[in-house]
Amino acid sequence: MDFVKIGDKTISVSRINKKIEEIIELRGKGYSQQEVAKILDVDRSFISRLESIGEVRKGGDIAVIGFPIKNKEEIIEVLRTFNVEYILLMNEEERQNFIKNRVAKSC
Repeated sequence: MDFVKIGDKTISVSRINKKIEEIIELRGKGYSQQEVAKILDVDRSFISRLESIGEVRKGGDIAVIGFPIKNKEEIIEVLRTFNVEYILLMNEEERQNFIKNRVAKSC
């Protein structure tokens, strides 16, 4: 159901979703809230409130470290979609090589 009746208005849910997706896409590309508001002809405060509703974390960078990982490339791809800034994953072979190099340097 794409249309919803609210009082004397008929609302297009897909139109709302499309505008929200455009806002998120532009913000993800680095545009400021003010720039996006101007481009899409919406209030800047609307963009701010949308971001507040969807916010799951605020603050510093995110890092993920893991080993041994069998599906390393797949996990890296997923982490990048979630904007993880620092990723250190090793498969078993890479982990073994890392250990050998560390042992060799300490001797």
